[in-house]
Amino acid sequence: MGEQERRCIEIDRRQLVMRTIDIETLIDNDHPARTLWQITGELDLSPFYAPIKSLADGPGRSRFDPRLLICVWLYGYSRGIGSARELARQIEIDPALQWLTGLDSINHHTLSDFRVDHKQALDQLFAQVLGVLLHAGLMTLERVTQDGTKIRAARAAMGTFRTDAQIRKDVELARQHVAALDSEQESVGRQAGARIRAARERTDRLERALEEIETLRASKKKDRKRFMPKVSETEPEARVMRNNEGGFAASYNAQISTDAEHGLIVCAALSNDVNDSQQLKPAIERLQAACGRTPKQMLADGDFTTNASVTAAAQAGIDLYGSWSGRQYNPAGGQKALVAAGFQHQDFHYDAERDVYVCPANKLLTHTRNIRHSNGAFQIVYRSPMQQCRACPAHGQCCPGWPKRGGRQVSRQGVLPAVAAFQAKMSTREAQLIYRQRSRIAEFPHAWPKEKFRLRRFHVSGIAKAGIELTWAALTFNLLALHRLHRRPLLAAA
Repeated sequence: MGEQERRCIEIDRRQLVMRTIDIETLIDNDHPARTLWQITGELDLSPFYAPIKSLADGPGRSRFDPRLLICVWLYGYSRGIGSARELARQIEIDPALQWLTGLDSINHHTLSDFRVDHKQALDQLFAQVLGVLLHAGLMTLERVTQDGTKIRAARAAMGTFRTDAQIRKDVELARQHVAALDSEQESVGRQAGARIRAARERTDRLERALEEIETLRASKKKDRKRFMPKVSETEPEARVMRNNEGGFAASYNAQISTDAEHGLIVCAALSNDVNDSQQLKPAIERLQAACGRTPKQMLADGDFTTNASVTAAAQAGIDLYGSWSGRQYNPAGGQKALVAAGFQHQDFHYDAERDVYVCPANKLLTHTRNIRHSNGAFQIVYRSPMQQCRACPAHGQCCPGWPKRGGRQVSRQGVLPAVAAFQAKMSTREAQLIYRQRSRIAEFPHAWPKEKFRLRRFHVSGIAKAGIELTWAALTFNLLALHRLHRRPLLAAA
């Protein structure tokens, strides 16, 4: 007698099942989705409701509750879902999203439109949460860090970047295509509507690309004739930036201000500047506008600490801590290769008491003018009289190719009072200990959205819409932190 077959429960996937679902038991009482629903219920969401025209006793189709859509997007970002299509799919299967929606479905068009259609209302919501955090003592503005991180653009692949001439050619072709479709529409009616809209959108993008080309050309200070700027035809506002992986990609520069008390985000904004050298002053202005006051201390790395930014911080009454990159003007200039050894800039002695330079031939160069630069720095220029240089035996070694209107010229870097005070402060051990806290505070709000929210690439195109998505991510970050800190009862008091 052979061994009998073991008996197991059969799986019948052809059966139809009716289940009773208790929606309230889908998630635990301390689930983040409940926290989001509670918090949004205690905030003023009226700006989100204002565009709804359907009234309770009037005609019109009912709309999804903005409070629900806000919570769905906040929870979606917390789960690393930034795609409207994927979020709509998760609503059908994720217990937390099912609890939020009451087992209802929301199509991806509704989700996608809501995310980008309420910028002003979203900014006001972020400001309300900021006020709650300040009132609860979770933010103090005693110490704030400023840092930037690069996030890839949604549609600007590296292969879409074109020069001025290439874009103009494509614009002309696009206009011809639109004209041809317009004539076709007269004969086929509405059938060509979608194609015409797509063609016109492409034409608009190409024309914006030409505007961005002119913006880049105007921002170039030197070598404008040889400068050949390129912009993306699919997302003109994006710029090629170095990323953390060591490569280059079409990206935006996300500027984030972080409060040191609990590492919460005070402000978040988007720029297409490839570096941070001009970002500290706008950050100070945003902090003033958002909080009604500026922080007592700010910490920023060497990319931010220029002459202009250090001066701006001092004028705002902010105690700035940061590394000084040592960016200095080259006093030798373009004449270094022409001047003989022994007559280089370092061979000229500066007499601080008399404020003159003494040349190797023991002649005096006096202060003639100051040259100010756009970054706030300035040079102090010293020049020898033309007759004195021409009569000098070393004229050929010291002044070859020098302008005929004057004698030998040297200069030194001027130090602004605010910069001098900043450098003196940063040379102390106490200041260095404070500055060492920067990376611990500033870099976590960068890493969390990229890793947990998967926001390494924006899901919407254009700097305006990408900036809105950054605000959604910052709002999600702060509300999740509030949930972790278990300080929800303070909302009622605020």
